[in-house]
Amino acid sequence: MKNIVIIPTYNEKNTIESLVRKIFEIQSDIHILIVDDNSPDGTQMVVDKLMKEFPLLNILKRKGKEGLGKAYTEAFRLVLKDSNISTIITMDADLSHDPKYIPIMLEKRLKYDFIIGSRYIKGGATEGWELWRKVLSFFGNIYTRIVTRIPLYDITAGFGAISADKLRNIDLNNIDSSGYAFLIELKYFLYKSGAKMIEIPIVFKNRIGGESKISNHIISEGIKAPWRLVLCKYNKKIECIICESDILHSQYTHKNGFSLYKCNNCKTIKVYPLSNLNIDIYNDNYFSGASHGFGYIDYDKDKEAMKDVFVGYIKRIDDLFRNKEDKKKIKLLDVGAATGYFMDIARGNSFDVTGIEISSDAVNKGKEKGLNIFNGTMENFDPKGKKFDVITLLDVIEHVPDPDNLILKCKDLLNKDGIIVINTPDSGSPYARLLGKRWHLIVPPEHLYYFNRKSLISLLRKNGFNIINSTTIGKKFTMEYVFLTLNKWLKLKVFWKIALFMKNNPKLGHISIPINLRDNMFITARYNKKT
Repeated sequence: MKNIVIIPTYNEKNTIESLVRKIFEIQSDIHILIVDDNSPDGTQMVVDKLMKEFPLLNILKRKGKEGLGKAYTEAFRLVLKDSNISTIITMDADLSHDPKYIPIMLEKRLKYDFIIGSRYIKGGATEGWELWRKVLSFFGNIYTRIVTRIPLYDITAGFGAISADKLRNIDLNNIDSSGYAFLIELKYFLYKSGAKMIEIPIVFKNRIGGESKISNHIISEGIKAPWRLVLCKYNKKIECIICESDILHSQYTHKNGFSLYKCNNCKTIKVYPLSNLNIDIYNDNYFSGASHGFGYIDYDKDKEAMKDVFVGYIKRIDDLFRNKEDKKKIKLLDVGAATGYFMDIARGNSFDVTGIEISSDAVNKGKEKGLNIFNGTMENFDPKGKKFDVITLLDVIEHVPDPDNLILKCKDLLNKDGIIVINTPDSGSPYARLLGKRWHLIVPPEHLYYFNRKSLISLLRKNGFNIINSTTIGKKFTMEYVFLTLNKWLKLKVFWKIALFMKNNPKLGHISIPINLRDNMFITARYNKKT
């Protein structure tokens, strides 16, 4: 694993060489990235010369001066692409931050996610500052701490060591400040993401040479930033599949390293951006073990509790076709079939059943049951000309990155008057609204979309479906699955241990309990295909 120091520069020709040499003298194995805003004094030429001597030194040359925040965020995005980066250290280029603290910070990183070099805890101090600057900084930190409630004494500190993994967990697009208020925002989002933080005392020395970057704009930004953080929701224009245009979305929450946004119009919630999704969560462990925190300890045994519910689904589907003129079996396509538990029940009720599943391990288990199940997604599924009377999306649509395209694929595969059946979490239910961002079904990257009843119906109607029925159906869960869900929800290891205990004691673990929080919706809709 690698550690890297990021140093923003603008007109630091007189200090940058001394700083670089001192860092490598103290920590020879560390990487350094200089981020220069096109300094007119020749800073870049000094760094270029040093790079020939130090192979672990590099430079990011920016087009112009945009401020500390912009320099850092661009550098963060660059270095976070390297999965081997473990720790990112931020520090000033003017020798006000002594590199002797770097080894201490790296040692503390073994236990903490963010180590802050603090001037305002016991042992910390500032040297060479005028009285007005000491007063401004000291009371500015008190003001910021009161407003944001971040439990730190030096919230504006620029010297620190950050876990790269924790930095990947925050949305850098939410950081708006260009100046030193960036340091406040960075700490705020890391604190809100659950980062373990600690302050260590440092002596901050006034810059050697050059001019201070403090300005009226920076002071004004520092006053406004704490209130913007606690009072304002961050809004983005994001394409909405329901509203069919770029609509303002408010940041809803951040969990498991993913940001969720809610459409200000239709109230659909989605994970954004989707660029860092990894479908490897649906590996051979997802349906049998869940050791990575996702999925099921034993899918088939967990679903035994749902057997009566699945039978009820089948009866509802069968009733929709009771006037079918011919006596042929109803052709059913189950999307997201897992190991084929539902398919097996449908097959036993005289349905002609086909399934699609992304997990190859689950597909193999389904095939062992003699089921006609394909490995892949709807995008690469080839039915070889076969059409279906009904397509089931049972606890599936919330998992896919493009639900609109999924519905379109379903249209193409349905016979005339074909039916789509959807069961999915209802973000508009009273229970979901009551819990808000603490709703237990907010589990990215498993769930990527959260529809409310109105928005899902709008999506179906937009694609030519007429709603047949919209209701809520209660479910049953094994005790084993309940404790696994509690572990994912509350992040307490004790629930994972109980879930494993339940697995090893099936008489307890497979006891099923009915639960109907009315936060799931069951919708059937018919597509009247034009002939």
